[in-house]
Amino acid sequence: MWDLAAGILACILVAAATESTPEAAARAANPAAPASAVVGQALAPWSEGYLDIHHINTGRGNAAFFIFPDGTSMIFDAGALEDDWGRNVAPLVLGLALPNPSRRPGEWIADYIDQFKRPGMAGIDYALISHFHADHYGRVQFTSPASAHGNWKLAGITDVAERWPLGTLIDRDYPAYDFPVAQRGTKDKSLSNYFRFADGLATSGRSKVERFAVGRDDQIVLKYDPERYPTFSVRNIAANGAVWTGSGSASRNVLDVGQIADGKGKFNENPLSLMIRLDYGDFDYVTGGDTTGVHTPDQPEWFDMESKIAPVVGEVDALSLNHHGNRDATNADWLRALQPRIIVQQTWTSDHPGGDVVARITSKTLWPGQRDIFATHIQEPTKIAIGPWLTRNYRSMDGHVVIRVQPGGGAYDVYILDDRSTDRKVKAHFGPYQSRQ
Repeated sequence: MWDLAAGILACILVAAATESTPEAAARAANPAAPASAVVGQALAPWSEGYLDIHHINTGRGNAAFFIFPDGTSMIFDAGALEDDWGRNVAPLVLGLALPNPSRRPGEWIADYIDQFKRPGMAGIDYALISHFHADHYGRVQFTSPASAHGNWKLAGITDVAERWPLGTLIDRDYPAYDFPVAQRGTKDKSLSNYFRFADGLATSGRSKVERFAVGRDDQIVLKYDPERYPTFSVRNIAANGAVWTGSGSASRNVLDVGQIADGKGKFNENPLSLMIRLDYGDFDYVTGGDTTGVHTPDQPEWFDMESKIAPVVGEVDALSLNHHGNRDATNADWLRALQPRIIVQQTWTSDHPGGDVVARITSKTLWPGQRDIFATHIQEPTKIAIGPWLTRNYRSMDGHVVIRVQPGGGAYDVYILDDRSTDRKVKAHFGPYQSRQ
């Protein structure tokens, strides 16, 4: 009997040792992955050589914090909405203020960064604002306090900068802010506040402020030890209707002012969003704000930016869904070209995601590969409206989503952190995954 049991156990061990999935290969290749997957405990700190991508959930807008392999830091958006905004869009339901409403969303983003910063970090090296919608940079209210550093109020990115000095602020149109129309005279109090902030940083010398340069891979770079990580880069893919050609740093324009702006100066901001791709060894990740992609009879051809961008992005291991997974983005061309293994959806209202987007990101017809889908928060009305196609296909629907790429970029893990607590302990671990070669 013991011999039989031993034989069965040996067969099991042999089968496990010869498992051929990409995840098994990653486990075999990286047996010394950091002990950061213990559910109920804190995520292990970032360490040299790792790439951390934190999708932060405040329930009130997009925010992602990056630590590059040499310790260079970056934030991509820092949105902030409040309850009064939610009343304006009823019956849509705005997300809960997380982890609690005792602080403004931007303050919670700053607090999150304080917990997961690299040792000795005194500021954020790069801050990117994908486009000028308040869920990506911060909505000012009557009650918003004044900055101690200049003539602007605190909401979203300005709250973050109050705690964390910014090395370089990058947006789609500094300093002119005139594409596709002049905006410096805007009546939008939140946007004019952001312009005062950007101008104030530049004139005070506290930070550099730059216009995003489409096509370049030398605007956002490793600042501390670039020679040690030659396979890491950040490529500026698209913004303002311009797209990298895929060769050198050249770009081409795919829309013009006459297309996007009407005669009254109104236009759709989302197609102008800036997009970046991170590469680290074999690992690739792309994020693009609210980039649009649907080309339907009710939309003009130029609205479909994703189909024009997809060929130069190519296959990636991971991405953040454009426009929160809203119905006007994440089209079939985009998914066929990128074929992501990991999909992250940054959400904050009950129309995220659109049901047709769920159909596309789960379709094995568009691409046959495996995919794991993670959302920062899916609301109950959304689950009811879309049904099992949503709930059966998402691996996680609540929590901060962290992608931790192992040294060299050959493998990576996904961690879900508790967004209801300031301790932000690990709720779940997925992986390791093998990066696509």
